[in-house]
Amino acid sequence: MIFRDGVFHADPHPGNFLLLADHRIGILDFGDVGYVTGPRREQLENLVIAVGTHDVDELTDTILAMTTPPAHVDIMQLRGDIDVWLRKYFLGDVAHLDVAAILTSWSQMMHDHKLVLPADLALLFRVMLRLQGLGRNVGTDVRLTELLTPYIRQILAERFDPHRIARRALRTARSWDHLIQTLPEHVQDAFERIRAGELGVNFRVRDVDGTVDRLVDGLFASASLLAAAQLIARKAGPTIGGVSLVGVAVVGGGITAWRRVVVNRPGHKSIAQRVLSISDLRANEA
Repeated sequence: MIFRDGVFHADPHPGNFLLLADHRIGILDFGDVGYVTGPRREQLENLVIAVGTHDVDELTDTILAMTTPPAHVDIMQLRGDIDVWLRKYFLGDVAHLDVAAILTSWSQMMHDHKLVLPADLALLFRVMLRLQGLGRNVGTDVRLTELLTPYIRQILAERFDPHRIARRALRTARSWDHLIQTLPEHVQDAFERIRAGELGVNFRVRDVDGTVDRLVDGLFASASLLAAAQLIARKAGPTIGGVSLVGVAVVGGGITAWRRVVVNRPGHKSIAQRVLSISDLRANEA
């Protein structure tokens, strides 16, 4: 129902199942129903393939795509935790699966990495874990990988089906065609908004104490003095009386930058302030 129909019974406890005489299962009480959309189904297919083949990298990528992780998530640590979780709980048969431990460890892993499952996925995983618990209660010894193998084969066959590939290629081509047709209008609209002052980039650097400014001025002053020394020593033209004018100009730039560093130094006093301080000192002594 999950992988074929996209609509599934979301309350699979033993009281909602009947074993019919012709070896079929009757399902009761469809008051709780879950749905699987197209994009979500593709993610679930990736998840099933990853679990069935024990592909930790694919499983990690799929979980990240499902949960929209924060920017600071440690993917290497997450991959290691998923590897441990997968090996611990999904290598045995269904009868020996500890559903409570699976739920607890999964929830803890998601919490540790700040990952939140969408509501439809949370419902789906709850149903799948309940089904595993149901298999455990009836004493089945079928391995989970054996249950997933037919679906993995079916999914892979559908993915490489020429008709499906053609439909996806056609859909992609239509998307590109729509983008190419609407791109000039979007670009024109963006330029008009820029011209009208409605669109811009707000770039702001906070340097409250001016540390970055002083650092830049100091680097510029040092580089200017070194460059000026080379220019004057090599008498780089144009020159007057053998003195490089370019070197002198660079010296002036370096002195200006160095002066800014000195002036912005905490506790610095200008010449006028020093004169006033000396005058006030003498007045007080008098």
